[in-house]
Amino acid sequence: MSSYIEQFESELLSKLNGNEDEGAIVRWVSEKVLESYRNGITAGQKAGIASRGTPP
Repeated sequence: MSSYIEQFESELLSKLNGNEDEGAIVRWVSEKVLESYRNGITAGQKAGIASRGTPP
């Protein structure tokens, strides 16, 4: 099983070596970055909620 970064790198290289235009690749990268950012925010919020019930 590959990590998120390894999978991203593989997909990006495939797109760069394929027939997609630069605009399509930039949009794809932007979507992936935004998705990763949102997943990080969600994970942080879940961790914050879980830790609130536990005293430090």
